[in-house]
Amino acid sequence: MRFWAALWALWMLLGGWALCEGARYVIDAGGVAALTDAGGAVLLEDVETLYAVREGSLYAAGSAGELALYDGDGHPLGEARFDMIADMGDALIFRRGGRYGAMDTAGTVLAEPEWTQLVPCGANAFLALEGDPDDDAADPVLRLRAGVAEDTGYSTITGLRPFADGRMPFCDGQGQWGCLDVNGALAIPCAFDWIGDYLNGAAIAAKDGRYGMLDANGSWIAEPDHAWMDRGDGIVAGLSQRAGLEVWDSAGRLLYAIPAGDATAEIVGDCVALRDGDALRVYNARGRNIYALAPEALVFPGAGGQLIAAVGPWGSASQWLVDPSGVASEARFQRLLPLCADRYAFMTMQGAEYYSEDLNSLQISWDYASARWGLIDGKSRELLPAEYREIRPLNGDRLLLVSDGAVTFADVDGTPIRVWQIEA
Repeated sequence: MRFWAALWALWMLLGGWALCEGARYVIDAGGVAALTDAGGAVLLEDVETLYAVREGSLYAAGSAGELALYDGDGHPLGEARFDMIADMGDALIFRRGGRYGAMDTAGTVLAEPEWTQLVPCGANAFLALEGDPDDDAADPVLRLRAGVAEDTGYSTITGLRPFADGRMPFCDGQGQWGCLDVNGALAIPCAFDWIGDYLNGAAIAAKDGRYGMLDANGSWIAEPDHAWMDRGDGIVAGLSQRAGLEVWDSAGRLLYAIPAGDATAEIVGDCVALRDGDALRVYNARGRNIYALAPEALVFPGAGGQLIAAVGPWGSASQWLVDPSGVASEARFQRLLPLCADRYAFMTMQGAEYYSEDLNSLQISWDYASARWGLIDGKSRELLPAEYREIRPLNGDRLLLVSDGAVTFADVDGTPIRVWQIEA
């Protein structure tokens, strides 16, 4: 035990500390564009555009049409310039002159920008399209390796999507969906109305106007007899006349089923909201009814497993927090926006009452220019007053606060770390 405690202490001193110190944050608001570390030290600035390509290590910066790749310390990688750079796992995809190419994380070009679409499929190989993207005709899917393109023998009318679990859903020239594997071979025959992205070996698919769930080989895990099916945070839910509401984990293992009648359903984070004429009932991933509201209510995902509930006219103080056990806060807000674990932005906005002859009732005209944001925790306790034009989360452990005269890089309690003064 002492050995493991000592090893943990050493990791925290070396590796753990290095991880904390290695955090990077993009400041991009109010005319300020800068890359900082956790302490607010500026690593890169004086650019028009800045965004993370791979969080913590790769960034795109520059001006429109002249973006360059930078490392996490603000040093340029390579001399090439691009319109766009995006991380696609095995490679970085860039656009130049309206065409797409690829490079590695050191900025070395792997595929010249000659393609209308390009998706990595491992070991410096890619699937590519070269047809006119505005043409409705099916485009041949090509496999590109070492600059040499080979026809896979398949075509698509929906373009290429990133691989997930080694599968790429696509629609052929006859309007049928199947999946390609990373070698460009047909993994699942084109025999479906639609196939969604795979996760943990399962994907939602449609057949004959009904939804079910497929395994990686194209066999049904859940039969296609559901009028509705959707995926949330670790769950998949479906409604059918046969079984009512069914909820599975992301790999397709059934978690629970309950009668649903004529209800409709929606996924809210890792919960399912079931709505009928009597109520809106929220069920967690174990099938327990944790909260019930009026049937006209709305529920949104919150932070850290919480929910945001709303009943009432837009703009009124009609939103509140509900924790994962179903306990609701008494505080009411005009609007809530989840930021990161246990932190929310709340909005205040001024309005004036007027009488509407068309509706024969008093209405409120909202002054959108008066909207300001403040900060609360998951217990609805105010941490910052509503005096900011914007509050934005950064990497889950920092906040960006934009006021009339300043852009502030702050911790999750709103304590300033660095401030940039801007023109109001």
